[in-house]
Amino acid sequence: MLGLRYYACDRCDAVHASPAVPPWCSRCDGRSLREITRDLQADAYFWRPVTDDRPSPVDDDP
Repeated sequence: MLGLRYYACDRCDAVHASPAVPPWCSRCDGRSLREITRDLQADAYFWRPVTDDRPSPVDDDP
């Protein structure tokens, strides 16, 4: 029995679990799926910098 491997769709970021690379994304029909590896599991992959003028989530009131 093969273990599950995880793949992320480059188009919609959906994650698929399969023993082999799925031929397409079941959510958006995208054809580019990448295996989730240690590089993709790093915090930098999941963190998206704030690009607008929202205030910091830290409350500055004493």
